[in-house]
Amino acid sequence: MRDLPLFGSDGVLDMSLRAFHIFFVTISSLFCLWFGLWSYDEFEITHGRLSLFFAFSSAIGGVTLIFYLNWFVRRTRQWTAFLLPFFLGAAVSSAPAQACAVCFGAKDSTMVQGANAGISFLLAIICVVLVAFASLFIVWIRRAQKLGH
Repeated sequence: MRDLPLFGSDGVLDMSLRAFHIFFVTISSLFCLWFGLWSYDEFEITHGRLSLFFAFSSAIGGVTLIFYLNWFVRRTRQWTAFLLPFFLGAAVSSAPAQACAVCFGAKDSTMVQGANAGISFLLAIICVVLVAFASLFIVWIRRAQKLGH
């Protein structure tokens, strides 16, 4: 167990900057590969060029991150041969994501209507807060004018 890159010589999980870097690059490569698979699935449905571009660029980025991770772990004198099959297995075995009605653009869906209502409510809150700040500044200006400043 102490040969693994995330564990120290005593077998305890090493919470160093190096261990965080390995974890972060691992998660980043998995997300890149997953997004590439999702984009390719989206390309098969819509035949959009942008989806195909995202699919290939994400796949290239994910594979590049895996090679970088392998280089980084070897450079820091640790063994990581078990990680590459794990990355590839996790990326290949992931199920395609199913988009919700908002992502598909069903404008008459209740989910889309709810999202629009939420956006309108938050926009109204922002407007109320901005009006309150403006009125506060107006009150301060009037008080300053009464005091003769």
